[in-house]
Amino acid sequence: MQIAYAAPDATIRIHDTNDPRPTETSGDDTLVSVPGLRCSWPLWSPTGDLISFSGYAGGGSANVRLGMYATGIEERAPGLIYSNEPDTGAIARGTPHYACWSPNGERLAFVAQTPAGLTLHVWDSDTQSGAQSGARPLLTGGPMYFSWSPDSNDLFIHSFTGHYLARATAATEPRRFPGDSTQYMSPSWSLGGGQVAFFIDAERGRQRLVVIDLEDYAIKVLAEFPGIAAIAWRPRHPQIALARQMIRSTGFYSGISLIDYPDGAERRLTDDPVLAFFWSPDGSRLAYVTSSEGAEGSIRLCVIAMDAEEAVYLPDFKPSQEQLTQFMFFDQYAQSMPMWSPDSERLLIFGVLGYFEERTELTRRDPDRAILLDPTGAESPRELARGHIGSWGSWAPPA
Repeated sequence: MQIAYAAPDATIRIHDTNDPRPTETSGDDTLVSVPGLRCSWPLWSPTGDLISFSGYAGGGSANVRLGMYATGIEERAPGLIYSNEPDTGAIARGTPHYACWSPNGERLAFVAQTPAGLTLHVWDSDTQSGAQSGARPLLTGGPMYFSWSPDSNDLFIHSFTGHYLARATAATEPRRFPGDSTQYMSPSWSLGGGQVAFFIDAERGRQRLVVIDLEDYAIKVLAEFPGIAAIAWRPRHPQIALARQMIRSTGFYSGISLIDYPDGAERRLTDDPVLAFFWSPDGSRLAYVTSSEGAEGSIRLCVIAMDAEEAVYLPDFKPSQEQLTQFMFFDQYAQSMPMWSPDSERLLIFGVLGYFEERTELTRRDPDRAILLDPTGAESPRELARGHIGSWGSWAPPA
């Protein structure tokens, strides 16, 4: 199995996780990006034939050009697929774009900064090399979050406070749905394809977790509560993981619950503070990010085996800056950059292993490593390569 990662020299490289030796220098791994580009946030397509990434080209600050790139593994094509307009930069600090491949790997949806604001684009991977016109805008407005339909034809979008359904395969106007929301980020499309879970605002600072059936557009209310929240459908099960009620301004939610669909029955999975959570592709395990015991300078993963509801805490680490961004916006990145391997047997993180009692600034890339974790805790963590963010190869989601 392989990973694509951003190396300290701002190149995109491929590492074979079956190689027992860690990569000490970037030159030991396969170079994917073109020399001269400063690259980040590599995403391997589910079909395994393309890797997308953001890249900066040019010299001094006045001449720097930001673009979205996609490249093949065997041959470097098609290359630049979108070029930011002049005087438009990253969508956030350290995040040039947000991108997500469609489940079938044929399209790439990405958010870029434009003169009109954050704009969602879709690019078809069969576009000829150099034909940037293949990246077409769908919707403008921010913040911008979205979820692909399992058949790769549609996108359900949360833009600013509104919700939209957009056809990715045709140049039609997105359809807006009733109900606004200001207290969550990303919607979650069921793997069955018929339902989308999201939130709508209620009275007095409360919000409702709802599921819309896209066959008849009927809406089912599953829960109502105060404060912000995040959700993700459990693969292969009619259940939704729910994190809610932020603990003051820490960025941690107050535990995780499991909500049954359609009856709304709720079961508590953990009361730990939760920064992020990620379902394994087969739905058998749930990994969540929580605080280190008695420390503020590091975090750790805990993995719940759903059949036995047993929890295993994995070793402490300090995340890279990009890894922390992935955790902070996990309900979006869980759909584009899964930390679980495609076979649900390993977890990929980026940062520095260790228990750090005092909170300090995050590392500046050189110490950061791609790290492989055993979700059972039986094997020790394994450092793979020097890098600060990356993704698994060929991670097609389960049917």
